[in-house]
Amino acid sequence: GGWDLADTLVLLEDYEGLRKLLNKVVNGESYSLLPSFRGLMSPLSVYVEEFLHQNETPIATGVINDGGEDLIAIRNLAQAYDVAVPIARGGLKQGAIADLWGMPTRTLDIAAHNRKTARGKWVSSIVPEDFAGKDVLLFDKDAVSGATMQQAVKMVSKFKPASIAVYFAHNFRHPGSTFGTHIEGLPPRLRVYTPKTAPMHRAGDAYIEAHERLQTMYGRRRLIEHAFEDQSTILKNGYPEFAEVLVSFVERHLDTFDNLNPFLAGVAKLRELILRKLEKVYQQNAGLLRDNLLHDIPGMAQNFINIWRTTEALPPDYEEDLVRARYERRVRLCAEKRGVENIHLPMRPLAALHAAREAVKAGFEVALIVGPEGFAYEPYFLDQGVQTVALNIPESAPGVTREITGSEDLAVLQGKRVLVVEDDVRTGATLKKIIEHLSANVTCASLGLYLGQPAEYQEMSNIPAEFKELYVANADRETARKTFMEYMESKGLRLFKNNI
Repeated sequence: GGWDLADTLVLLEDYEGLRKLLNKVVNGESYSLLPSFRGLMSPLSVYVEEFLHQNETPIATGVINDGGEDLIAIRNLAQAYDVAVPIARGGLKQGAIADLWGMPTRTLDIAAHNRKTARGKWVSSIVPEDFAGKDVLLFDKDAVSGATMQQAVKMVSKFKPASIAVYFAHNFRHPGSTFGTHIEGLPPRLRVYTPKTAPMHRAGDAYIEAHERLQTMYGRRRLIEHAFEDQSTILKNGYPEFAEVLVSFVERHLDTFDNLNPFLAGVAKLRELILRKLEKVYQQNAGLLRDNLLHDIPGMAQNFINIWRTTEALPPDYEEDLVRARYERRVRLCAEKRGVENIHLPMRPLAALHAAREAVKAGFEVALIVGPEGFAYEPYFLDQGVQTVALNIPESAPGVTREITGSEDLAVLQGKRVLVVEDDVRTGATLKKIIEHLSANVTCASLGLYLGQPAEYQEMSNIPAEFKELYVANADRETARKTFMEYMESKGLRLFKNNI
């Protein structure tokens, strides 16, 4: 069906394809496709809340239709009407959407419920010119007795507008139902729109433009691309090579942005970094043009050309961000499920993961996690299918005996190759306590030690001799990067949609 296709286009990030599909929709068929707008609801809610706060409105009680009906309808109505009048409290959220589409808004507060006579006051500062000769669009969530609309039309009419209409967020009620908009009691010549009767054409254009106006990641990507197109056109006149290299630089970054796999943890941050870099370059170029620096300072243009030709789209340490994103939630859960607070995070997660991979390849059967810091590395082993058990030995003051404050059943360690997982070793007191505790409870086939921090942060001479094998986060970036990418591939996870 149409929704299946729309859903597929969203998953593929084929926004232009979705624009075309939505633009083909006519009013009677639109609701099968509108769920594709739901990804806009979160940024729209943020925009609405900011609008309400900035305009110091009463508390909003209305709703936003989550299928995009309000976005589409109000965008189309904004092209036919000059000024929006949201009625507090039910119409405030639709008034914020009118503001999003560029309509001037003047808020009206009307009290009509359980009153013989409705009363109203302007929340916004107004002058007669706001409405005189203009087409005015009121907003409310619904109508029951019609008293609110009667009062609103009365208050606006005294400024002699060209026309008055209203958009209700709730559709007309069905016969026998009490829910919805009642048309009885509404002013006789008031034109009434609801999501089912408002113009819903060009839904695809509304979808794309909403991304831009709401500053979603995709919207910012479109805006910066268009901004560079205009900027490069200006630069071509006096600095053709500068403009040519700039275009190549931008295309390379946007191609990388588009090709990143959106379902991989950490990609959202990488995309954000790409956009910030491009936005910074655009502002930098705007300053160069404004101050005529490319002309006045010899060699400046060539310096930027050299930089842009050699700058990669992704940051140098992007794999570190991917590792952090993949495991950060699981790190927290590993500590929380034992009732332990751990504020430690891996300093060099890429190298730490490489060391964990090497230990697993060496055949260790069980990882003994030493909390609280060791919980930061436990997900590396769980992700590779290694069984884990834990004990907790909090830090203590120098000279104070280390105490085990919590321990899981260590019977699973009996006769196994056991890898003790810690972040670092200083005095060696914790490791000695572990050996003492293990000796009293189980016999391990062998003991290895994993340290999640690099060797320069360790007192390696204080490692007890019982640890026959040692794995430390020492790998260089290229080696650790290769290990990580191979591991991701083995999990069926790819950084890019297509190989580049």
